[in-house]
Amino acid sequence: MINFLVKVLFKNRLGLKFTLSCSLVVLFLLASNFWILDFYNATVTFLWNFFGVGYLPSCVCGLALVLTIRHKPSTLFTKWRFWTSGSLILTGSLGLLSGFTLSIENLEDIQLGGLIGNTVRLGNLALFSVGTLTSFLLLFLGICITAPKKSTRAILQGCLKTVRLFRQAIPYGITTIRGLIFILRQIRSLRQQRFQTKYEEIALAHDGKDNNYEPDPTIEPYGTSTGSEGRETSLLEPSQPIPIQASYLIEDDNDPTEQNTITSRTKWVLPSLDLFNNDEDSVNLPDDHTEVGDTIKSCLLEFGVPVEIKQINPGPTVTMFGLTPGWITKTKHSREKDQYGNLIKGLDGKPILKQVEEKTRVKVDTILAREKDLALALAVPSLRFQAPVPGESLVGVEVPNAHPQIVSLPSIMRSANFTDIVDKKGLPIALGKGTGGDAHSIDLTKLPHLLIAGSTGSGKSVCINSIITSLLTHISPWDARMMLIDPKRVELTAYNGIPHLVTPVITDLDNVVSLLKGVIQEMFSRYKRMEAVGAKNIQTYNKKSSEPIPYFILCIDELADLMMTAPYDVEKSLTRLAQLGRATGIHLIVATQRPSVDVITGLIKANFPSRISFAVASQTDSRTILDSTGAEKLLGRGDMLFASPTEAKAMRIQGTFVDDDEIDRVVTHWTSQKGPPVPEIHLAQLSAEFIAEETVKTNLSHENDELFDQAIELANRSVNLSTSLLQRRLRIGYPRAARLMDQLEDSGMLPQKD
Repeated sequence: MINFLVKVLFKNRLGLKFTLSCSLVVLFLLASNFWILDFYNATVTFLWNFFGVGYLPSCVCGLALVLTIRHKPSTLFTKWRFWTSGSLILTGSLGLLSGFTLSIENLEDIQLGGLIGNTVRLGNLALFSVGTLTSFLLLFLGICITAPKKSTRAILQGCLKTVRLFRQAIPYGITTIRGLIFILRQIRSLRQQRFQTKYEEIALAHDGKDNNYEPDPTIEPYGTSTGSEGRETSLLEPSQPIPIQASYLIEDDNDPTEQNTITSRTKWVLPSLDLFNNDEDSVNLPDDHTEVGDTIKSCLLEFGVPVEIKQINPGPTVTMFGLTPGWITKTKHSREKDQYGNLIKGLDGKPILKQVEEKTRVKVDTILAREKDLALALAVPSLRFQAPVPGESLVGVEVPNAHPQIVSLPSIMRSANFTDIVDKKGLPIALGKGTGGDAHSIDLTKLPHLLIAGSTGSGKSVCINSIITSLLTHISPWDARMMLIDPKRVELTAYNGIPHLVTPVITDLDNVVSLLKGVIQEMFSRYKRMEAVGAKNIQTYNKKSSEPIPYFILCIDELADLMMTAPYDVEKSLTRLAQLGRATGIHLIVATQRPSVDVITGLIKANFPSRISFAVASQTDSRTILDSTGAEKLLGRGDMLFASPTEAKAMRIQGTFVDDDEIDRVVTHWTSQKGPPVPEIHLAQLSAEFIAEETVKTNLSHENDELFDQAIELANRSVNLSTSLLQRRLRIGYPRAARLMDQLEDSGMLPQKD
């Protein structure tokens, strides 16, 4: 038995460790009154003073470090994030705890953070100090090193939500402040009225009209008051009340509930942005598109096309990835030569070959040829390339987002570009957001006309409603008048009743041609007024004249129906207005869902340099509206290409969305007002004047034609008068003879052709 115990306790390594440990414990207990106890107390005091409450985790970390070095030292390098973040978190925690003290038996008051925490706090135990900021920074770095992606994303999302809540709270705060100001002004006005009434009563009493009036000696402040200089001032002659600047009130019985902006000249109340839904656009995080960029890079590399992702511009509907072509390395063998050009041979007598590397830049056409392969790898219906991106040496690839976002109209109207157009007294139009998320707005006076095309369901009608709504939100009836033509009878009829309209929304196509001629006559009358004052455009005339001319906006929802009704007259009228209307402030907005050459003719295209194309069916339709391809690859639902004379290439924009409720609220705002009367534009009367002038010109042309009388004589003598007969008898060419035939038909000498 003794041999077994000796073998277990002394000859075995584990037993030997156990024996030594038990011996040390017994010696420590037996020597409690000797130097071991003093050493123990000194050690505990040192640990408390140096580490504070962190001595326990510090001991655990030290023991773990010793065991790691003993058994598996490689984890010190593989798990470096764990060791680094743990050290930073422990140090930052001790720094925060150093401001507190703790009393322990047999120990003096010690700081919970110890000497380490006091060092981190730089000896300053104040709550707001550089040391406290350093402690929080160490904690933040420790957390970020532990999980960099999750912590960074959480911080970005937190900041984004904070900014979003702050932006949403600003309008409510402003509205509350305006309401308080209004209430305080009303209270002040009531107090002034009551005070004025008391003054009048006291004045009547002193005039002797009320002989029974005996002033109360206790009401001395009503009679006299002592000023700051010791002299008595009479309160019977009060100062004039301060006028209240109620510029937000309109001149009628209606009392608006909130403060609005009023134009200084017309006193019409402009709608507030609070009428729209407060839908803020969410922002995509950059990390969401990193995987898509890696997929593009790896897919092209599989086909031998190395590229680098230099830019990622997330937008509401599509995200543009900027690619830089890489280098293709080729290796070939060449014979080595000496300085004299002779071949260098080896010991076997054969020429020595050396390896030469050649680098070749990847061609842009090679990247464009991989369009279908990229679409297959990304699982998207279509891609659109920009080679190169305007202003940059990049190849742009526009990839549709998995979750497209809606662009609200107020978010564009609050942008700096839109407000700048409003400040310059232009005609602002909110288009939408580009592929990089930047807001796009245009000034209709700079375009000067706009042509819109797109298939059914692509967002064309929503775009027209957004254009009209953005104009109604910032333009008064005295600044701009509108004429809306809606052959569909359902898209623009909601705007009936607003004071901007010259006539109700036109749905009967039989009256369109005559009204267009009335607009032409209005254009000529404006030219005469501008000529009288020596102005070359409407801006100069409005500065010189006391009666400014308003802008005139003509909007046609479907041009194809008009072209089927009267193609020649409609094309002639639109071309004439587009050519001459800019200087007089007449601007056209024409839309169609069939962009073919018989609808959008060459004359119309030549006079509409600014165009918007939504999704179309084929490349032919895209070339018809934009003179280039690309519109057939759009996604629909507001995805557009905007081409303007100032841009080299068409810009891809996600159009704004405005629903029917928002339109109804804006229309109700205008129809419920009783502002000052607006000068009328009588298009029917102007149309009659235009037709009369054209008839007079036609008759004068007949009278001035020297061959017209001879043609009348031939018509009276000949039973069957023809163009060839006029050519032979009058010895003229075919164009002149055909014109004479038309004049004879107009004058009634010949029967009209069916």
